[in-house]
Amino acid sequence: MLSSAVEPCLGLMEPAKSGATSRRPAWCNASRRLAWSFCEGGSTSHRSLAVQLAVTITNAKLSTYKFVADMYADGYFPDAEVAKVEAVLRELCEKIEQTKVQRLDELYPLTHAATERINELQADFEAAGSDLETGAREAMGADFAFIAEAYGFDADIEELIAPRDW
Repeated sequence: MLSSAVEPCLGLMEPAKSGATSRRPAWCNASRRLAWSFCEGGSTSHRSLAVQLAVTITNAKLSTYKFVADMYADGYFPDAEVAKVEAVLRELCEKIEQTKVQRLDELYPLTHAATERINELQADFEAAGSDLETGAREAMGADFAFIAEAYGFDADIEELIAPRDW
């Protein structure tokens, strides 16, 4: 059974009723697992709980890791937009585990795809009065490096995020 704190959030996962406007933005790709980001006014821990319900990371170092913590702590970055970056990073972990990546030449395409998805969020940050600037770049770069290290890779940080626009 879900906690009462999460239930209102998960209720927003349902598609809009006939004639109603959907609350899902384009980036959601109709995926129910990203619906947690719609919890307006929820605390970071509330949002994180819902994310953990949606994406299960089995790696011991990453299962409790606080992704983009510096961005959440900095009021310049809106939590709703930071949550989108967190979702991309969590899904990267899930993809690494699902595909059982063993070599860097298998890892880099996954990190590049995640980086490109984060690139697409730049307009969302700008619309919210923010930007993926130096602080964001450092936080996200550090998380990509931590993810690679947690899965046993000695990866070049710049190569991990080579297609970045931030």
